Amino acid sequence: MTTSHVVTAAIVAGAIVSVVAPSAAFADNLVLNQWYGGQFSSPGPLTGGVYTSLGTDGPTFPTGFANAVAAPASPWVISLTHPGTLTVTDVQASGDQFELFDNGVAMTPAASPFTGPGQNPGQSGQAGGFTSASTVGAYVGADINAALGNKSFSSGTFYLSPGANAITGKLLAANTQGPGDFDFVAASVPEPSTWAMILLGFAGFGVAGYRKSRARISIA
Repeated sequence: MTTSHVVTAAIVAGAIVSVVAPSAAFADNLVLNQWYGGQFSSPGPLTGGVYTSLGTDGPTFPTGFANAVAAPASPWVISLTHPGTLTVTDVQASGDQFELFDNGVAMTPAASPFTGPGQNPGQSGQAGGFTSASTVGAYVGADINAALGNKSFSSGTFYLSPGANAITGKLLAANTQGPGDFDFVAASVPEPSTWAMILLGFAGFGVAGYRKSRARISIA
């Protein structure tokens, strides 16, 4: 059964995963807030390129959705000035599960950055860099957001530290439904002052809507 997967780096991205040194040996090959599609073997590492199809309708930070483009060769490298996150999800047919590494070290779970209108945050990541447990039998096609919202699909969000992050991963052999595809996106988590501006912006939209509603009532 062909299965697809999604990896999201939200700064908000193997049969054997090689250790990747956190050095300048690898240049950045990701840009922020862009979904990427890659592939995996059965069992095997997560790699660049597309096996079946690219993911669609992936949530972006802080709001909105975007489709995936073909991923470069791994490791996937992105340099950050402050902490971020990597979100990963299985797509198409459920039943696969992943283990993710940053600079050769198993990743640490973190909160999902996807909280905008209509966005699904995905399931909680597990210690040891593991995505959530999966259940065979669900199908959502290439829709990333639908997979994130379905508990049958394995997903998870993990911490990315400031500096260079070289991401690798593998499909867990015990749960493989592959070979197949996966997708991922990188996006920076804003500093507290930026969060405040975003929240004020949403509040402003709410006040504007309320005033328009009051105006319509008065005219009526």
